[in-house]
Amino acid sequence: MRVLRYGTHNRSGSRLAMVGDPTGMKLEIVENPEAKEARFLHVAFRASDVDASLTALAEKGWEAMGGAKDLASAHARTGRVVGPDGFELQMITYQPSSPDIVEWK
Repeated sequence: MRVLRYGTHNRSGSRLAMVGDPTGMKLEIVENPEAKEARFLHVAFRASDVDASLTALAEKGWEAMGGAKDLASAHARTGRVVGPDGFELQMITYQPSSPDIVEWK
């Protein structure tokens, strides 16, 4: 994996690093100074239509976390849901200009 970009997490204001591999798999690492142990925040999936994905997951019992929104730093549209067990999913659609879409050979 390589560092794709550094930034600031919109919700918490914490530092983040986006790393990825040549297949397009990405891992977003967000600093949490209050954490007592390591954990992950959520799992993200690319979606062709974030709004439709949020609606479909809500119909299956997932709870929306604030609705869909645009992420200027990622040139993307995103939305998150949480399941009954607290597990979080993020759906994201990138614009072709997104710095998060990096491929190499």
